[in-house]
Amino acid sequence: MNKFLFIVGPTCAGKNDFAYELSKSIDIEIINADSIQVYKQLKILSNRPSDKELKIVPHHLYGHINNREYSVNQWVDEVKQTLIHIQKKNKIPVFVGGTGFYIQALIEGLSQVPVISKKFKKKAEDLFLDKGPDHCLNLLEGFYKEKIFPKDRQRLINRLAFCLEYNDVMENNYGKKIPVTPDPMVIQVIKPKKDLYELAHTRFHKMIESGALE
Repeated sequence: MNKFLFIVGPTCAGKNDFAYELSKSIDIEIINADSIQVYKQLKILSNRPSDKELKIVPHHLYGHINNREYSVNQWVDEVKQTLIHIQKKNKIPVFVGGTGFYIQALIEGLSQVPVISKKFKKKAEDLFLDKGPDHCLNLLEGFYKEKIFPKDRQRLINRLAFCLEYNDVMENNYGKKIPVTPDPMVIQVIKPKKDLYELAHTRFHKMIESGALE
């Protein structure tokens, strides 16, 4: 048996149900690999496992972030600690989720870059808020040869802060990637598109009835 299992697939494919069936045959614990389900306030919108489902098998990193900024690097650090905890009990960690970047970060690893200081992070945030994203893009063009940046707040701020502090682009300072979960088994759960659409429609109405818009 592989040391690491990933259960992936589109929304409403039945990833969690597959994991619960798997738990009947293998001693597993589930780790969330969905970037939305980490947030405490988004239980309904993210379709987080119910209290009944949480009792089937131990779950980790669900709804533990309370209305604050949270990065994939922080998630990976928490995953590493969670893996130690699970493997000490001789159980198999099973990652369930649909956020490709999270999954890629574990299988391929994240490139390590120099840490951005709080001083320059704040300077970049202030520029974004006071001058706007177009001004930040103009500043970045002084460091980058190509206009490659979308007006995504967090990416802009991080890259601008790095450039301001190190007078260089982040991409020139990437270190070697080290996989967190090498040689995993990846199981893709699929359903016909028609079934996925119907299930998504039903889930949407259940979310509304449960107070998703309140």
